Amino acid sequence: MSPQTSRRRLSLTAGAGIAAVALVLAGCSGSAGEAETPDEPVDLRMAVWTADETQLALFQEIADAYIAENPDLVAEVTFEPIPFAEGWDAAPWSEDGTQCTFTDPAMVDAMTWVHDAVFADKAIPGPGVTADFFAGESAMTITQISRASALDDSFAWDIVPLPAGPEGKQNVIGQAGIGVFANAEHPTIAADFLAYFTNPENAEKLATYFPPPRESLLNAQTLGAANPKLSEEQLQAVVVEGIQDAVTKPTHANFAKLQDVVRAELDALWTADADVEAVLEDTCATITPLLEG
Repeated sequence: MSPQTSRRRLSLTAGAGIAAVALVLAGCSGSAGEAETPDEPVDLRMAVWTADETQLALFQEIADAYIAENPDLVAEVTFEPIPFAEGWDAAPWSEDGTQCTFTDPAMVDAMTWVHDAVFADKAIPGPGVTADFFAGESAMTITQISRASALDDSFAWDIVPLPAGPEGKQNVIGQAGIGVFANAEHPTIAADFLAYFTNPENAEKLATYFPPPRESLLNAQTLGAANPKLSEEQLQAVVVEGIQDAVTKPTHANFAKLQDVVRAELDALWTADADVEAVLEDTCATITPLLEG
């Protein structure tokens, strides 16, 4: 959407991350106050961590309904996609984000297991290899519940919880958040839209793709209505119970820079004769300044 002189654009952010067959959308509970009425209806822009056309269509459907109810507040909402190992009790850096832990024994063991799975056991597709579970080319995939709609009866399939590691069973969820920038020109209007976007009715619609953060909706019955190919027993055992006591993927205040550097350093890991421990030591040496900064 190109900027328009008669309207002001507001920025919102949203996310959606994959979690063992579950996506979690954590929404705003409500606006901080009564939304002001602007001189002209404003345009809202929402950056989202998904490029799935069906998900974007649902987002737009909710936005269009809000605009119809609030024509004096909002003229348009645009959704802009952002291109985008817990079983060992391992983590890439400390909880406070200041120390690299790629060289900790737990992380070395976890990365060695992955390396062996690729090159020794041939259990995981190697670099450059594409294996589509939905085409019957791999035995397992980790994905979101809405992808079950791509499955048919051409082969038998099931959904199962993540397997336990040496430190036991630790479910991992990809956590998503929605928020309004504090320095937006009209934050109360943006917050009012978010309250509408995540109200009980719309949260139930979003459950087609993202297990809802509302406890009243996080149940097998709600998820089953949105995902008819999955039984309530499957959804209860894998999604609902999997979210309980789950941990989130590690993040960092400097994550954007860390992500590129770590990816570049770990490229050396993806050869059959790689020295896993040496690669992780090099990774720590490279990212330590970013962690300390």
